[in-house]
Amino acid sequence: MGEQTVLVAAEYAVEDGDTLCGRLLAEVAYGYGVTPLLCRPHDHAPPMVFPVHEWRLAGGDQLVVLATIDSLQRIERGEVIAPDCRVMVERALNADAAFAGGNLIAQIVGCDLSEAR
Repeated sequence: MGEQTVLVAAEYAVEDGDTLCGRLLAEVAYGYGVTPLLCRPHDHAPPMVFPVHEWRLAGGDQLVVLATIDSLQRIERGEVIAPDCRVMVERALNADAAFAGGNLIAQIVGCDLSEAR
């Protein structure tokens, strides 16, 4: 309003085929410019406050985000902001960490598993 950015909390009921369904929360957070505050899984598991970015949304999930009006409009239109980041791993502490870290990087970034490892 005026020169001030106004943030709003919005709740989404994720439905099959909508712009949030099937996306990782990392994609939602960085792709739409929102902050996920709460996620209620469709399988009636306990709600997650500040849910992990590896969570993939499915039909029936409920998601509460903190967002600007522009971000909410991008969600409605399905306009994801192209990622503009790099990941640099200097070293892994052990083979298990390299394996698990590679899996997580591939899942979030969407790159080839061999490249992530």
